[in-house]
Amino acid sequence: MLSKIAFFVLFICSSLSSFGATVLDNSIRNQLVKSIVQVQAIGCSDGSRTATGFVWGAKNQIVTALHVVAGCSVIRVIDEKDKTYAVSITKSLLKSDLALLKANTAISAPLKSSLLAPATGTSLEAVGYIYSAPTPTNKLLVVAHGSAKLSDMLPNNVLVDISQKTSIDTKQSIIRLNGHLLPGLSGAPIFGSKGNIVAIGMGGLKKGAAAVSYAIPAIKLENLIASTDSSTSAGISGSLFSHTPLTATNVSLECGDVEFVYIGTRTFKELKKNADYQNNLSQIVNTLSQPFFGYHIKKSMIDKFEYDVYMPVEKGAIIAVPKSASIEERDGYCWAKIDTQTRLMFAGLNDVQINNSHHLPSLNSDFTNAFDGFQNDIWHDDDETRRNDFYFDGQPLLFTRAVDNLAVYRQTMAANSNNFLQKPAQKMYKSAVAKEGIMIAMLGFNLNRGMTYWCAKNKNAPQCSGFIEILKNNTAMSLGMNISTFPVN
Repeated sequence: MLSKIAFFVLFICSSLSSFGATVLDNSIRNQLVKSIVQVQAIGCSDGSRTATGFVWGAKNQIVTALHVVAGCSVIRVIDEKDKTYAVSITKSLLKSDLALLKANTAISAPLKSSLLAPATGTSLEAVGYIYSAPTPTNKLLVVAHGSAKLSDMLPNNVLVDISQKTSIDTKQSIIRLNGHLLPGLSGAPIFGSKGNIVAIGMGGLKKGAAAVSYAIPAIKLENLIASTDSSTSAGISGSLFSHTPLTATNVSLECGDVEFVYIGTRTFKELKKNADYQNNLSQIVNTLSQPFFGYHIKKSMIDKFEYDVYMPVEKGAIIAVPKSASIEERDGYCWAKIDTQTRLMFAGLNDVQINNSHHLPSLNSDFTNAFDGFQNDIWHDDDETRRNDFYFDGQPLLFTRAVDNLAVYRQTMAANSNNFLQKPAQKMYKSAVAKEGIMIAMLGFNLNRGMTYWCAKNKNAPQCSGFIEILKNNTAMSLGMNISTFPVN
């Protein structure tokens, strides 16, 4: 099986053009990192926090996000050489959520900033300390199209939360980002190609799995220096996510050649707004919520399905795995065991350039062939699905989202058997989404669909113990694959 996966990865990388992985030249980044620090705030109202800061204005001055350090009894910064400096807040700009910290000794050379805001479509690079990691990493971003006013990009409930709990001016101009500011990137410098700071990382939406993120223009640094704000305390909004608890331990998985990081648990109700095809998802939910041989999975129950959400470190896709699953890395992919009959496998591939969704079926077939060998079955279009109109409207789903060229492919397959007690009939759900150089492929399995249908009619049979839970898990898995995608900004 491992050789099949290796062949698949080699096929992808050799057949498709590569996607640029950086904005900054390595030599420039290596110099900039010397002036980027991890900020640790201890004794805060909600415990301890960690994020990113950078030296600016003077060798002993650090800029970071105010919501990271406000109201904390101890603040310290740690440079790339693991040297720690005690710092204190000397300036704050409440409406832009910025803080200026000062150390007693020099830390490094101050970074340079730009007074010009980057244009829509400009590629940027954030550098900082994600998930309390001891070393910095880079994150690629693009200036997104849309209103530059913070209030125009946030849902009303988030605006209310920020307005009530913070002093942030929601009417101010910000830089809207196509890309996800991972936890820990609050206060991180965001660079243009020449190595000048063009923005400061701030936040995104926690419950929306970070579909929206924004930064403060670097020109606000001049306002920070001139600020006369007397308060150095700021409220914390539950909607801001890009700082992280100092003691956070985030699960990291290597699936294919992509690193996925656990970002939290969400309900189906919270995640369904991220679906790439809302009409199709609504139709699937309507179908799955119909009575099934007397068993009824109501929409209210579906909304409460819980998923562990994983995100590629380098890109803004999300993977929704039913919370009951146990996940392990095996032979180069990630395998989630949900119950005795329900399985989910997923992997990501970098350096994939796909212009439209028509490339995906053949690529996904290679991905499928890497995994279905362990069952030694021949998969084909699921005729039962077509007759019952059960999943993906009974037809393969293939489209390209116009707003951002997201390519999407989904389909169901079946391996039939006349005697499911000896050789189970199986159902396979296939999903592949691709955008900006990365493809996320998922395979979901009902390893004994014949038994599922038989037990639906024979609930009291001894071999049908746990059938209802398996049916619910299979439903949660298939829906999770529909909401695993690249959320649109």
